[in-house]
Amino acid sequence: MGETAEEISKRPEVRKELQRTTGGNDQPKIKARGRDKFWLVVHLIILAGCAVAYFLVESKVIPVPQSSFGIATRFLRGAALVVIVLAIAGAVSVYMIARIEDPSTHFTLQRITHLIVALVIAMIVISVVFVNWYAALATLGVGSITWLEAIVRYLVAPREAGRVKTRLIKKLLAALNADPEKVMFPAGANR
Repeated sequence: MGETAEEISKRPEVRKELQRTTGGNDQPKIKARGRDKFWLVVHLIILAGCAVAYFLVESKVIPVPQSSFGIATRFLRGAALVVIVLAIAGAVSVYMIARIEDPSTHFTLQRITHLIVALVIAMIVISVVFVNWYAALATLGVGSITWLEAIVRYLVAPREAGRVKTRLIKKLLAALNADPEKVMFPAGANR
């Protein structure tokens, strides 16, 4: 036995099309729930606290030892950026993803948003912890993609090959070490 018109009209996709064709295509206003408003206020308070603390540290009102001054300001900037990312993610979730009626699409977009937020926060944390990105990438093993291998061919008598190779390597390393900003050698056993 087939479905009745009432059962068919209860389907979300049919209801959406009926609403669109009858001229009722106005999007319903999305209102933030109390919980969402609470978290937005919490994010704003934390952001304001980070801004005030950063100002106080920068203006030397809060005495911070010179050795940890850079670390303190980096952590405050990082915390502020993380709070901004979380606030934006909350707003996207409330005002954009909440409009989607299909549960599977809603769930998938929510998961994608969480993944993007996690990746951005991880990038912020790495930026705060590691000042030098090359060192950070090298410790994670990603630096190997920037490795350049040079093959040097030279003609020499077979008996002198070892001595010439040793002399060439010493000269090449001296030339490379002369400009450490352009050439960085891997640390540890990766040499």
